[in-house]
Amino acid sequence: MTNRDSVRPSKLSGHILALLATLSILGALILDGLILREAYGPGAPFYGGTENMDKWSSPVPLLLGINGAASVLTAVFLLGRNRLARRR
Repeated sequence: MTNRDSVRPSKLSGHILALLATLSILGALILDGLILREAYGPGAPFYGGTENMDKWSSPVPLLLGINGAASVLTAVFLLGRNRLARRR
């Protein structure tokens, strides 16, 4: 193996952490879309919210939890990536 073909572990780890940060954001966006579609339905405006009004609940608390967790994960991944970059 030549020097040009080798990849330093810290550089590879930084790329993996950036990929994980991107995947956590994409995962949160996909879950947001699915939850909003289920809550409000694909029909007429507010169809899902008025169809079974006694059983319907707002999706906002769940979305806040998912987005908050994704934000924390993204911050952790990016801070880890920055620490790896400073070590080099």
